[in-house]
Amino acid sequence: MQKIREHSSDITDDLDQLLKWVSFNVLIGNADAHAKNLSMLLSQTGIWLAPFYDILSTTVYGDSHDNDVAMSIGRQFNTEQITRDDRKTMADFLDINIKLVARTNAIMQRDIDLALKVALKEFDSVYGSNATVDKIVEVVTKRKKLILI
Repeated sequence: MQKIREHSSDITDDLDQLLKWVSFNVLIGNADAHAKNLSMLLSQTGIWLAPFYDILSTTVYGDSHDNDVAMSIGRQFNTEQITRDDRKTMADFLDINIKLVARTNAIMQRDIDLALKVALKEFDSVYGSNATVDKIVEVVTKRKKLILI
């Protein structure tokens, strides 16, 4: 977070992307989302938050820590126990308005059903049905409520 503020050529966009990364990782149940999965890119036009990588739903594998994220949201590591206060603490830490967090999460929740439907249809047309993919869809559908404020 501090590196974005110190070096980014577009702090606002990079913080917005970081917020989406946090929300998406909660949504899909990615307990492996940690700072080493974030990088900055240097180009001739500036320094930017790199595209995200190493994003997966660890929850589908049923680990005993499948609801615990690597970095806290507010003071909470367990995604199923995140409160509005935790999101407010995170927003304060990122120095962004809690209304932006709420809006970003509401848009993500609104759009996820169509995105899942499209991705599942495309996956099935290429690879056929897959139990793990079906479980990911189930997990994401169940976890949508976790990102609302």
